Parts: sequence; C-alpha cells; structure tokens
Amino acid sequence: MARTKPSKGPRRPPVLAGPKRLLAVTLEQSDYAALQQLASNLGMATSTYVRMLIKQQINQLRPQETPSTASSSGAVNPSPHA
Repeated sequence: MARTKPSKGPRRPPVLAGPKRLLAVTLEQSDYAALQQLASNLGMATSTYVRMLIKQQINQLRPQETPSTASSSGAVNPSPHA
C-alpha cells in the first residue's frame, strides 16, 4: 500500500512570477542590523519589512489620483497610512 504525503497547503508562487522586478540594495552592517531589529520588533521578516517600507514611500510620493480618474480607470488608490 502506497503512503501519501500530507498536504502542506497551497504553495507560494515563485518570487519572480508575473510582472515583478528584483531590486538589490547594499547596506552598511550597522544599518542592516538596525533594519533586522526593527523588522523583528514587528514580527516580520527583514525582506518583508523592506518591501513594506518601499511600497509606503512609493504610495506617499506618487501623485494622488482624483476620484474621477480613479473611477474611470478602475484603479484603487490605497491610503499611504494603512
């Protein structure tokens, strides 16, 4: 009788699946250690925390759409303070 492996749940998509771009950043050791500590304090992986910080800055600096352009394009304008 063949044994089946228990399901581990849905698999995450490959990191570069879809229209994404990879960004490499070089930090001083002390800056990286501070970043790790901040992420750890929030219970996040360092890479997840960095992605969140970058997205927040992009959303804050991106010109805000007016309600008329957002509704006509179907775009959703996320709040930078979410």
